[in-house]
Amino acid sequence: PFGGKVVVLGGDARQILLVIEGGTRSQIIDAAITSSPLWNSIIVLYLTKNMRLNSSHLDATSKNEISSFSKWLLDIGDGKVPARARDSETERYWIKIPHDILLTFQNNSLQCIVDSAYPDIRDRYAEIQYLKEHAILSPTNEIIDMVNDFVVTLIPGGPKEYLSCDSIVKGPDNNDPYDLLYPVEFLISVTGNNFPQHQLILKKGVPIMLLRNINQYEGLCNGTRLIIVTLGDLIIEAKIMTGKYKAKLC
Repeated sequence: PFGGKVVVLGGDARQILLVIEGGTRSQIIDAAITSSPLWNSIIVLYLTKNMRLNSSHLDATSKNEISSFSKWLLDIGDGKVPARARDSETERYWIKIPHDILLTFQNNSLQCIVDSAYPDIRDRYAEIQYLKEHAILSPTNEIIDMVNDFVVTLIPGGPKEYLSCDSIVKGPDNNDPYDLLYPVEFLISVTGNNFPQHQLILKKGVPIMLLRNINQYEGLCNGTRLIIVTLGDLIIEAKIMTGKYKAKLC
């Protein structure tokens, strides 16, 4: 199907499927690659070994917990975990989360999440090893921005504000009044994919992540995690947290 060339595809149909806005279950399944006529020509290779369990830093209890959690996730993907419908719904979309991995609701749910993922963060916020072993995932950027803003308030030290510069650039043959149609107030309210917010509030010791490839030979690639060392007016000095260039100042 690809002119005789070998094409490698990666993914897991048990994870997040394509999002069909307002789509039914059958429409979502029909949009998956497993419903494509090309699927019969694809050879599927499975990864069956959990590499995390080979870590020498794990004790027997931790290995059992990881193994049990991994099996539970696979059972969900394979439809082995009982699901139920809620209220007037007809489709069974809901499953019961085991109590041992469920956070008990408190008055401040955001505080509860942060305390669970980052215990003792006020005392250990500058430890690279501590930070690289913890993370909070979110389905949307809006939610993770709320989490980031909250965590920054927990870290001691004075904050420094950084603002983006937003303006309309006209083409050489375009005289439309775009600067009137799209004022600065509107531009700063728009956050594009893979772009930071208009306003960033940072502190020394706060973890940050690169969103662009700056210098691959120096370890500054898209997705690199760093911890802030110095906050200047135009420059941020940071230390790489992971990988080959760990602890290197940039």
